[in-house]
Amino acid sequence: VYHPNIDLEGNVCLNILREDWKPVLNINTIIYGLNHLFT
Repeated sequence: VYHPNIDLEGNVCLNILREDWKPVLNINTIIYGLNHLFT
């Protein structure tokens, strides 16, 4: 199944969960990113 935020190996392409992760990110930032991931 094709999804623009999932790569061919099945990895989620959300920068705040990977390269841009910082311990100072709060839960609101994560939820906001996940919300946009699924819409």
